[in-house]
Amino acid sequence: MSSKIVVDNTTGEITADGQPIGGAAALSGLTDVALSGPAADDFLKFDGSSWVNSASPPGATGPTGPQGSTGAIGATGPTGPTGATGAQGAVGSQGPTGPQGATGAQGATGPTGPTGATGSQGPTGPTGPSGSTVLSGMTDAAISSPVANQVLTYNGTAWANAVIPETLAGTYTSTYVLQRTTVGAVTGVDAELTIGGSAPSGTSNRIVLANDSTSMFDIKIVARRTDADNESSAYIAWACLDRNGSAATTALVGGDCQTVVAEDNAAWGISIDANTTDGALKISVTAEAGKTIKWVAFVREMKSVG
Repeated sequence: MSSKIVVDNTTGEITADGQPIGGAAALSGLTDVALSGPAADDFLKFDGSSWVNSASPPGATGPTGPQGSTGAIGATGPTGPTGATGAQGAVGSQGPTGPQGATGAQGATGPTGPTGATGSQGPTGPTGPSGSTVLSGMTDAAISSPVANQVLTYNGTAWANAVIPETLAGTYTSTYVLQRTTVGAVTGVDAELTIGGSAPSGTSNRIVLANDSTSMFDIKIVARRTDADNESSAYIAWACLDRNGSAATTALVGGDCQTVVAEDNAAWGISIDANTTDGALKISVTAEAGKTIKWVAFVREMKSVG
């Protein structure tokens, strides 16, 4: 009977028909040695059950040698397969602004903000249109129902229309129309005829004499009841007034002369006097209670001044 003898070149073990013959020829063939990829300078260390190879403990770190020169960059190898996605890195810096997107729909109007500070005054605008084109539109004129032969005189605050003042002294004649509507049995200034027919207003609507003058007045008056028919009257009067150095010296010379031309009602009448406050002619009427009467007077003045 023959046997097959085998020698393991690595471990040096000799077997006959698969059974070991004699002892091991190398450490790795020993039953209490467990080698695993021995490397240079390894040593055997007992781990409690077997002897195993282990790397030599490191020696003390030597001084750092000089830095070698940078080697040439090798050729880029082929791109490997994409690895699994790693954890998200830190947010990078903001990139450049992209193109502007389309305008979105307008949002709801927000609440009104506080009023801002007043801005500085702007430049002066162009000159506006011209002012009034008539005397009555002037801020320093007070025109009230002007009639023929009146002039403007300054009353201290404005230019007002009045009869020719004493500063236009001379010898001349003038004509005037005075009027008034009486309601009931009026007296005083309510019964005085004026230029324009409004309530007496100083020298603006009376016939005023000049200083150092004498005037003769030819007066014709007509009256008619306007709230009923068939009541009328007409009068003619003459009067002479003089005025010296002031309005207070104005006086009626020798009384007045009157003639009743026609009269439906004897209760009506006229009177001529001097106004010593304004130095003017005063023509008053006698009206009647419960009646509305329109009075009109045509007055012609002949004046001597000096």
